[in-house]
Amino acid sequence: AFFQGPVLDRPPPGPKFVHSKNFIVHFDTIGEHAATRAYAESVSVYAEHAWRLYVGRQGRTPPLSDGKLGGDERIDIYIWRTIWGSGGATFPDWQVPDTNGPGTYTSYIEVSPNIRDWDVLRSGVARAFEEALDPASLRQRRTRVNRSIPPLSGTWEALMTYWEGVALADSGRPEPGPDFVHSDNFVIHFNPGGEHAAPRAYAESVAVYAEEAWRTQVDSLGRTPPRPDRGRGGDDRYDIYLRNLQHLNTYLGREQHVPGPAQPDTVHASYIIVKRDVEFWDTLRGAVLGVFDRALKAAIPSSSEKPEKQD
Repeated sequence: AFFQGPVLDRPPPGPKFVHSKNFIVHFDTIGEHAATRAYAESVSVYAEHAWRLYVGRQGRTPPLSDGKLGGDERIDIYIWRTIWGSGGATFPDWQVPDTNGPGTYTSYIEVSPNIRDWDVLRSGVARAFEEALDPASLRQRRTRVNRSIPPLSGTWEALMTYWEGVALADSGRPEPGPDFVHSDNFVIHFNPGGEHAAPRAYAESVAVYAEEAWRTQVDSLGRTPPRPDRGRGGDDRYDIYLRNLQHLNTYLGREQHVPGPAQPDTVHASYIIVKRDVEFWDTLRGAVLGVFDRALKAAIPSSSEKPEKQD
């Protein structure tokens, strides 16, 4: 027996597929979850790369077989638009009893259909596959229950991520510093001690990845920079705060400008919060690149929108 939470079952198969040695990528080219075949093939390549890294080189135990839930015993990856908004995530099969022993579950992976940065996609797929190798993570996701949360579409992991975003939005922009890393376009706010402790080297890495995102998106592609915040974080450079996030790697906060003749009060300034202890550099880099892409879209006329969430 097992607890059945108010969550969606795994997505339906296909209707189109990319098959590789260890994975089946399920996708569609039309509708809400549409992706191109080239995109699905890239997901397949990145998944096999993750398999070679974690199973081939590190010798970790492959995920449990799900029988033929997705067509055969290979691991199923669904290109699917869900509410959690991350590049990729692994979910336990809620409809399948844990017949392999206590705390062991089959699983599947969902990957967003619209990640435009290949590095973000690659790191998202790798992170999701690593989650599939961790029985403790799957057990935690399967048993996390809070009946005060309404049964919205998605998983409990997704819902907890959403509510953390709400809590962050309610708390507003963090206090500056107390320590800083300054670069051409960013100020990284961090604290070397306490609940949100992060080392300077970590903050400097965040600054490097943020400047890389700026060069790619603003300098090379000519996209409009984020709206200035009029010194709310110390000066007009873009503010990134390192904090102790529980279920998110990044969070994009938006706030109304002081009204001005060139900027009506319906447009938004923004700031970024980055988890203070993302374990892998590729994951951290992908998260920073992805959230900055969202920051470039933040000045939109909708003060009632739900908070952005990520990876």
